[in-house]
Amino acid sequence: MAITDIKGLTAPGPNNEYQELIRDAVWKAILLATRDDATNRAYLRNRDVIFALVDVQATLASSSKTLTSPTKVSEFSDMVAERLRVRTLEAMEARTNHDSIADTLIDIRRPN
Repeated sequence: MAITDIKGLTAPGPNNEYQELIRDAVWKAILLATRDDATNRAYLRNRDVIFALVDVQATLASSSKTLTSPTKVSEFSDMVAERLRVRTLEAMEARTNHDSIADTLIDIRRPN
């Protein structure tokens, strides 16, 4: 999907197609950054990846024109935390393999 294919790209409010495009790009970037070319395996240090993503989120949030006070930042952070809780529980429920996912070593295909 190209960025120009997304309907309502400049409209206010959440855009699921845009979120999907970003989510897919982030996953590809994580797998590319953590892949060992010799073995074609990605070394996912989950906590480190999560903390790095939080840093990216904080940088993005700091440039928001709507987060103009500590109260608004706190409200936004609460909203993000709630979404993280819900999505984590959904992902856990959807997992068929209940092994530990901490510092997982996985096989991956080379990204396109």
